[in-house]
Amino acid sequence: MNDRGPVQHRHKVPIAVFDFDGTIIDGQSSVALVLLLIRKRLMSLPEAVPVGWWGLRYKLHLPHEQYEVRSRVFEKLLPLTVDEVDRLCDELYRKKLVPEMREQAVNIIERYKSHGVEVLIVSASFESIISRVARGLGVHQISTKMKVKDNHYTPELAAAPVEGYEKPHQLKEWANERYGEGGWRLVAAYGDHHTDIPLLSMAEHGYAVEPDWLLGQMAKSEGWTVLRWRKHVSESQRDLLLARDDELR
Repeated sequence: MNDRGPVQHRHKVPIAVFDFDGTIIDGQSSVALVLLLIRKRLMSLPEAVPVGWWGLRYKLHLPHEQYEVRSRVFEKLLPLTVDEVDRLCDELYRKKLVPEMREQAVNIIERYKSHGVEVLIVSASFESIISRVARGLGVHQISTKMKVKDNHYTPELAAAPVEGYEKPHQLKEWANERYGEGGWRLVAAYGDHHTDIPLLSMAEHGYAVEPDWLLGQMAKSEGWTVLRWRKHVSESQRDLLLARDDELR
């Protein structure tokens, strides 16, 4: 009886999950995408002001709604084909997101992988962005999908956005489908925002990365580790991420 539990436990696939914005990356991919659209003259400065206001509210941990950004951004992307949007996301990943990834996040992800832990990014951000991040890091991903019509991304969601309680819900669906119910365990979860609390609560070990006040308080209450990750990737790490992305294109 005493031996059976540990054996069963060892045979469950270990999984570690990471939020992306504010956790792996020091910033917001949605805001970075808007800045790219401005540089490409696909969005004007006045049109970008509400998105900037959203980003400020997020940074200050004030009430905000992700759909505000999604609807405005995808209205501007609607004239572009799926391939054209995906190329924009490639440029965003390589020129903006990779340099702002946190060195500690990349290191711990590589460490998990080397020890046979399955790593996922679970993010509310657009799938075309997160799929490139996951490809570069060599991990899996669950992210927000937009509907496609006539070879154009639309402002409509294809499924529930991957935020709040949807994060653990969609993670369970993904892992159960892949490994079967009872065939996996969530060994660690990393997040920066209070909306990541449901995900961290599900894990054996929760990690609050540069947390907002509410997540910081929850971390104290639950005994979660608070991490101060403030260093961006090194030049060698950046080159490795870009080289891996090139290989998998």
